[in-house]
Amino acid sequence: MALKEKYYYIFMDKFRATLKEFVNSNEYKTYLSNIISKLSDGIKNYGKKDIVIYVTNNDKEKYSDFIKNEINKTNSNKVIFKTTEDITGGLIAEFTEKNVKIDLSIDAVLEDNKTYIMQTIFETLEAGDYNG
Repeated sequence: MALKEKYYYIFMDKFRATLKEFVNSNEYKTYLSNIISKLSDGIKNYGKKDIVIYVTNNDKEKYSDFIKNEINKTNSNKVIFKTTEDITGGLIAEFTEKNVKIDLSIDAVLEDNKTYIMQTIFETLEAGDYNG
């Protein structure tokens, strides 16, 4: 494994620990509200179909009513919750009748931005080499 990759994985391990703290913070509810707003825009394209919302067990216990109410502000879809521990936070919405998943999990955001994160880390490391 290249040294840069090693630094990336070290950084991501520490960053994931920070994310676990974030999903237990007061700011996390605001984050959920923001991603539900994005989801609500997409829901309109699928009509009044049932939505399966995948969240962590912790999020289901703490935020299921909040998530359902936020979705129902702009849509009258039936919301069904399922839990998964495959995500750190956020949610995944599934329209089973349409065979469509919308992944708004924190993990998907990290994966979608992996190249940018790596590039930023590497540029920072290189700048440190020159300043060190």
